[in-house]
Amino acid sequence: FPGNRRFNKKIFSLFEARARTSGILVASRDRSFAREFCDIVLVLNHGKLQVFENAKDAALPAEQEDP
Repeated sequence: FPGNRRFNKKIFSLFEARARTSGILVASRDRSFAREFCDIVLVLNHGKLQVFENAKDAALPAEQEDP
């Protein structure tokens, strides 16, 4: 709902509060979201799973070279 800023702000606040106290599994293609909110990133690329202990170091599929 890009046009509804109040709704987005409320959802963002709820997400932040939950993320501080819980583990959350999120499927996303949004690189900036993953780097900002995730501690660990799992990347599934061409059927292979890669685990990155630091989200900032994760090479997301669009950034990887083709094998």
